[in-house]
Formats: sequence, structure tokens, C-alpha cells
Amino acid sequence: MIESPKLLSERGLFEFDPAAIFEISQGFQSVEHHASELVEELVALTAAEYALMPLFGFSGSLLPVERPFHVRPSEALLGLLKTNCGLTMCFDRVAEEKRLTLADVTAFSSDVSKLASVDVSIEHPPEEIGDIARAVDVLERAHLESPVVRGRQFGESGLLRLQGFLWAVKLSVPQGNLGQAIDDAFEAFELTRPVGGALSAEPVH
Repeated sequence: MIESPKLLSERGLFEFDPAAIFEISQGFQSVEHHASELVEELVALTAAEYALMPLFGFSGSLLPVERPFHVRPSEALLGLLKTNCGLTMCFDRVAEEKRLTLADVTAFSSDVSKLASVDVSIEHPPEEIGDIARAVDVLERAHLESPVVRGRQFGESGLLRLQGFLWAVKLSVPQGNLGQAIDDAFEAFELTRPVGGALSAEPVH
């Protein structure tokens, strides 16, 4: 039984449609490997990242989150098919090495390059949640100073912080204690603080 949908819901961040959870669980029903539950958690967390996609053009601040972002079956399917190691049977590497790469935790490949540009190792990303939070803070400030309006809007929205929160939690999955990782990442990414001041009108999810 995957834990992350329930834990993210308790934090008021993401609400998974029951059909989305079923989609993920069904995807691994025939897999008999001790690391399959770990990969299921990665898939669920990546589905949550895909659920942010409709808001990428949002103008204003989405933080603090007033209503959970809804994770639909279509985003669960994306997570299932597009999470690195999701269905490609590379469970052994994850299970034996007990670590993940940036490619394992980012839904979008461009974010690997962006994190690498602020000195986050692709193959050996930091284990400390605070280190990921500091890297994301640098990226957020770079977006806020972007010469492109859409870049500044993205920085102001808090979406990078929400993505970074999910990346940090995913990096912590092999170590266990997912609930503690979510609590620590929630604090490290300051998800109760809006970017740049006043909150905008309530977003449509």
C-alpha cells in the first residue's frame, strides 16, 4: 500500500483521485520485487508533479496552498509511464544502491539541467533536504529576475518550490520514513510562505 497519497493529503497539498491510486497500484500488481513499493512511491510523487502542469502559466502566488491540487488518473498514468525506473525493471539499482539520481526524481528533463547549473550533482544529488531547498531557492530567484515575463510569473507562483518539495521527498524515499521526509521538506521549502508577498485570487485546480 503506497503511503504518499495519504501523507500528502494530510498536509493539504495533493488529493489523489481513488482511480489514480488504483492506476498506480494496478501497474505493479504483477511485479514481485522487494523494491516495487519504493518505485510505486516514486510514481505517485511524480504523478503529483504532473498535476501541477495546468498551473505552469498561473499569474500570482499559489503559496500557501489553500486547496489540495487534484491528482487525476491521467497524471497517475503519466507517472507510471514516465517515472525513471517506473516500468523498466531497474529496481535492483534503486534497491541495492539506496540512492536516486536527478533523472529518477524530476518529471521534466530540463529540470535536471537547471539543477546541474546550480551545482547539484546529477548522479549523486545531496542527501540533505535542506541542500535541495537551497538549490531550488537559487533557481526561484533566477526566475524572479528573468527578462521574460513568463519566467518571472513562474518564479512568483511558487511552483518551483512545490516541485522542489516533491524532488526532495523522492530523494528521501529509499531511506524510509516518508512521513518525516514530507514534514522536513514542507518546512525546508517554506510552503506556508508566499513568493513575493500578497496572495492572488484562489487558483482553479
